[in-house]
Amino acid sequence: MILLLLNFRVMVFCKIRMILVISLGVIILGACSMFFEEDVEAEEIILLAPLDNAFTEVLSHTFWWATIPGTSSYRLQIVTPSFEHTELLLLDSLMEGDKFDFSLYPGEFEWRVRGENSAYNTKWSAASIVIYSSDDLTRQKVGLTSPAENAFSNMESYVFSWEGLAKVNTYRFKIYVEEWGLNLSLDSLGITSTSLMLDGFDEGVFFWGVQAANDVSETQFSTRRLVVDRTSPNKPVLVEPLNNVVLSDSTVVFKWNSNDPVWTKVTDRLVIFEKKNGSGDVEVFSGTYTTKSAKVNLFRGKKYGWKIDSRDQAGNISEHSDEGVFSISD
Repeated sequence: MILLLLNFRVMVFCKIRMILVISLGVIILGACSMFFEEDVEAEEIILLAPLDNAFTEVLSHTFWWATIPGTSSYRLQIVTPSFEHTELLLLDSLMEGDKFDFSLYPGEFEWRVRGENSAYNTKWSAASIVIYSSDDLTRQKVGLTSPAENAFSNMESYVFSWEGLAKVNTYRFKIYVEEWGLNLSLDSLGITSTSLMLDGFDEGVFFWGVQAANDVSETQFSTRRLVVDRTSPNKPVLVEPLNNVVLSDSTVVFKWNSNDPVWTKVTDRLVIFEKKNGSGDVEVFSGTYTTKSAKVNLFRGKKYGWKIDSRDQAGNISEHSDEGVFSISD
């Protein structure tokens, strides 16, 4: 009984010590993070656009600020009517860039930005904007939602969508082939919704655009590029290591050739498997690359096989390459 009690106390002591070690490690990691991050708490972001106290009928704006060294991201918040008397939080977003497109509506708004890293935040910088209602759409811009700008896709059907604007009666939707304004493929008038589903797309480059209109004015067209690609990348060709070679170094350099017949750019997937006599192959590694080369550490005294397949920007996948086989000496 005494022995059991002693063992229990030893176990409890060991667990407590382990918890203390783990906790100390977490504290040290947190302290190291704060030590290596630059202290930016005294810094203040300079807001570039829209200007403070802006008074405009324009609904869509690019919120723009100056970056600060030592920050890795920026938090943008937009409220109505002000941060002191907030009725509605419209946006609270953390991003890496220095610009963000956002559409508002007639009313009073305040926006602010601060820089952040993993340990510190800058001061908030704030500005206000008042948007008044107007029937004049000439300075407005239709915000396109999907498909994304310069999207690559292998689908036949698409839902084209955009943000609605106030004081708009109808929208006009156009599609051109190869270049905006060159070969008109579709011109649809009198659209009252903010989306349109279309199918039957062949392969090619398309430019689509939306224009808003009312009885007295209209916007310019907002446009985007869409690439429809259903052609698979070429079958990759293995270069190194040579087939059936015996290597002395367990760090193996792989090289191959791959490309897409139309758009060139592909992402390649390398798969390595151990070849076991009589029990099949066992996958030991897979990774994706855009450099057409890879360096992988493997085990000595084993025989391996490897293959490559390619995926293009539209999601089409190539055939697997022929299998390459190699061994690593003991």
